[in-house]
Amino acid sequence: MSTKKLFQLLALLAMLVGFPLISWYYLKTGLDYRMEKMGELADRGQLPDFQYEALSGNALSSQLLANQLLVGYLSNGAGSDASMKAFKRLHQQFDERNEVFFLHFCSDTSLATAQQLLQSAQVNQLADTSQWFQFQLSTSEVGHLAKAVGLPYADYDMSIDQNTLFFLADSLQVRAYYDFTKEEDLKRLVEHIALNLPVQKSRQELIFKRDKEK
Repeated sequence: MSTKKLFQLLALLAMLVGFPLISWYYLKTGLDYRMEKMGELADRGQLPDFQYEALSGNALSSQLLANQLLVGYLSNGAGSDASMKAFKRLHQQFDERNEVFFLHFCSDTSLATAQQLLQSAQVNQLADTSQWFQFQLSTSEVGHLAKAVGLPYADYDMSIDQNTLFFLADSLQVRAYYDFTKEEDLKRLVEHIALNLPVQKSRQELIFKRDKEK
């Protein structure tokens, strides 16, 4: 057999055997990765039935949001600057996805806090009233939410862990918690949201972008 024919035969074998094996390998590793990440999610609590009016004037209820993907945050006051920066990055990542919503529940009902919340939303480019919602609730209402979603809470001192975001999917089930002060937790949250998104024809791989403004 000539060298040329041998080369052609090897090339043909590579196409018939090698390429399918490579495709299978990447498919399997991708599936394994997805299964590993989905395995990090569990039923940890559930957002109770609610119907609140956001500071933006939008009326939202648990029924309207039952089939959506939500990132929630509870705070005693207006929330920290770090929390708003985290939401800014998340919003930029999922701005084009109408299945993703961000909810901030605040236990301070004062006018001063309302103004602070709205100003913070403007500064952090979170004035998107179709995805970002801020709610001013009573201390008891936020406490009720904290207990339902499994966050630390004491009846008298409102000891909510204010560094915690929680991810809700599958009929408002709390699936995981994240510390927004930790970069690896934010990346993990992005992965979890992306893996739960419905597949679209134009869907591109989501890559968590570091905030260049820091």
